Amino acid sequence: MNMSKFLERYNIALETGEWWNIQWWKDYYDDQKREEIEDSFEVLKVIFDAKWVNDQRDRVITMTKEWLRNNEDIVKKNNELSYLKEELEKVLKPSEAYQICGSILGYYPVHPLFNDLFAEGKSYFEFLVALGSDLLDVGEADLMGDLYNRLKDTNNYEGAYFELRILAYLKRRGFSIQRHPPSGIGKKKCDIRVSKGSEVLFVELKNLLKPSEVNNNISSISYKLFHEVISEIPGSYMLHLELSEILCEKAKTKKGQRNLWSSIPMIVQQIKEHIAKRINNGEWGCHTVHGLAEYHLYQRQRGGLGGQGRFTGLPLLQQAEADKMFRNAVRDAVNQLPQDKPGILMVELPFFIDSYMIGCGLSSRFKKNKQKYKHLSAVILMHNRMELVRNSYAVQDVTNYAAIRDIFMLSG
Repeated sequence: MNMSKFLERYNIALETGEWWNIQWWKDYYDDQKREEIEDSFEVLKVIFDAKWVNDQRDRVITMTKEWLRNNEDIVKKNNELSYLKEELEKVLKPSEAYQICGSILGYYPVHPLFNDLFAEGKSYFEFLVALGSDLLDVGEADLMGDLYNRLKDTNNYEGAYFELRILAYLKRRGFSIQRHPPSGIGKKKCDIRVSKGSEVLFVELKNLLKPSEVNNNISSISYKLFHEVISEIPGSYMLHLELSEILCEKAKTKKGQRNLWSSIPMIVQQIKEHIAKRINNGEWGCHTVHGLAEYHLYQRQRGGLGGQGRFTGLPLLQQAEADKMFRNAVRDAVNQLPQDKPGILMVELPFFIDSYMIGCGLSSRFKKNKQKYKHLSAVILMHNRMELVRNSYAVQDVTNYAAIRDIFMLSG
């Protein structure tokens, strides 16, 4: 399909909220699976309806206008932002306003699924059919619970989608499933109980990919800060920059956000001066501007291949935050799982986490805290591949359980 046709469809769907009426997905129909495809899109249409789409779109417009009001000084000094603000004030159609907002903010703070509904392409088509199929299977088994509402919520979607995939998959593999069974520890409940024959396994599910309003705020500020800094750096140098933990904490409140936006010129100047010194001294690699940011600086080699002080990973702040989230996930699982029955933790990890180091750390914790973790038989890490970290000191070995074997088939 040519670009003009795609944009025409996109604007219609964005204006009405009725993404299903443009029927882009019919371009990928398989006649043998027509009924399955139509059923999948029907359930998606009910959950992600026109009101939901319009609310997502209008929220972006509202956020952008609020950002422009709160950052008038920045806008006045920036010709591009001033022009975009004028264009935003002129347009009448929400669909046009939405697209301008993306240029102003540098990103679209919308639900992770929002753009997939309009994206048009075989991979998006297959994803949406699979999502609809999972919803139908889990719904028929009366296992939905609060998943509908969590899937619609920006901050809960990733975790809900992870849970939905596991529930649908285990159901198709013939397991009996109970959601939120009592753990026997006060009022605490774990996520699911799965059984087949004589085997019973309690499973806690954790997803560490959750987006949040805070992440959106940080992304917006980081985007602006990076482009202000990079504009002053010669093209022969490359940079990866992240806000410091102190500034990220400030971004969690509206007052902190306002202060950050107003402080950007000062922050940019300090970072540029810091980088200039590193370049003059040939100091490549990771550096910290105390209280402001952490960055990787490296120099392009001739031909654009590689670089001196090459970038080998994300700054330590992000890795440290992810490690902290994982430790909390293990702690929560230990508290939620029954003390007298075999249990496992399944964790979906961000792409940048070093799963090998996570596994080594887990094995060490199991050894040091044998009594505390005796009911946590294993942890399954869902990363680029499935990895099982077995607790050798657990009361029961579950590595040969049918549920464990089948879950590993999911990665294939």
